[in-house]
Amino acid sequence: MSITKLIGFKIYNHYLFKDGSYFGIDISGQDTQKTRKSIFSFSDTVKLNKVTSVVGINAVGKTMLINIFSGLSDFYLKEKSIDQTLLESTLKLRKNTDYIKVEARIASDDNKRYIIQTIFKQKKQEIDETSSSWYVEEEAIYSDSQRNCSRKNLFNPQKMGQPRYRSKLAKNSMLSPKDSYFRSVGIDYAPRVMSTSSFTNLNIPYHFSDKTPESLLGYLDNSIDYLRYNRDSNNDAVVSYSLKFKGSDEVITSNDFSSFSNVLSSGTIKGISLFFWILGALRSGSTIIVDEIEIHINKQIARDFIGLFMDPKTNKNNASIIYTTHYMELTNDLQRKDQEYVISRDNDTLQSSILRLSDSNARSELKNSELFESGSITNTQPDYEKYIELKSDVSKHVKELKR
Repeated sequence: MSITKLIGFKIYNHYLFKDGSYFGIDISGQDTQKTRKSIFSFSDTVKLNKVTSVVGINAVGKTMLINIFSGLSDFYLKEKSIDQTLLESTLKLRKNTDYIKVEARIASDDNKRYIIQTIFKQKKQEIDETSSSWYVEEEAIYSDSQRNCSRKNLFNPQKMGQPRYRSKLAKNSMLSPKDSYFRSVGIDYAPRVMSTSSFTNLNIPYHFSDKTPESLLGYLDNSIDYLRYNRDSNNDAVVSYSLKFKGSDEVITSNDFSSFSNVLSSGTIKGISLFFWILGALRSGSTIIVDEIEIHINKQIARDFIGLFMDPKTNKNNASIIYTTHYMELTNDLQRKDQEYVISRDNDTLQSSILRLSDSNARSELKNSELFESGSITNTQPDYEKYIELKSDVSKHVKELKR
């Protein structure tokens, strides 16, 4: 059984990103002995990064970028319609344009490679003129399976032969305008792209179906004595949960796991929930997306969780993680420059550029965090002049309150 994954994409006419912006988990540099633990050979021709980081200041599009990646994976590989994916809310047109073009890169571990060029358009709803829904106007599928191919041409449509066009389908085709033509390819298996974006700020408690590992509890909060799952004797279903802290005789029991958020720290709740998703990705060899990985948890915990993907003992199924962060220090652990994407916004056009650190002229002797802090890469720190203006406004406001 072959495994198929979304590798990356380019996007055009999106209101936020510059035309041709690329984001992906494939490697762009050389495979060296020093960085070999950071990557895995997905096929004879395609090598992928185990860890991919996205950094940038607020409101430049970090969350938007990873949500588009997640939406495209569901759209192409999970046979979901546009309105069943994150694409419905993340595809937004640039002013004076009427379509968005995506050029997606998809690969299988049996050396098949695809470029899918999709033209997305919006259709106004008759009932409410202010609302609209996305549909596919045209789609072209390029494919190749050559093993003797340079990395530069792995996903070059001009080197992949004649494409198959959606518009060439018979008029009585049952393909919905909201579905991808890539469904016709017929893949064996595509691991799910698991996104934690829905609980980035909510910190929703998740629990394991069997039991929360005791080692995890001890790692996150060593004041916990135990967390037990109480089961029905007839069908073995979990009916309640019991939590006890060390040094206390009280046992807190509830049939709603989320109620423990009142007695456990936000960091412990986030740690349990995040580990729940990470373990699922490691088991299935999936790609997991974690938005703002540092929220609610200690920086070292975030670093350790990311490290699980770098260790061949814990990442036996070639899972990968994509995370966004404001902790620049986390990026110092990355061994390859092509594992790092930096998003910055042009103050004149208000469009964001997606720069792969390996494509920059940054000084190689500096740590990643030092590159950002030194200003070697533009627009990666808040505007200092605006901060001075803010301090002045605060000073005036405080004086006014004293009157």
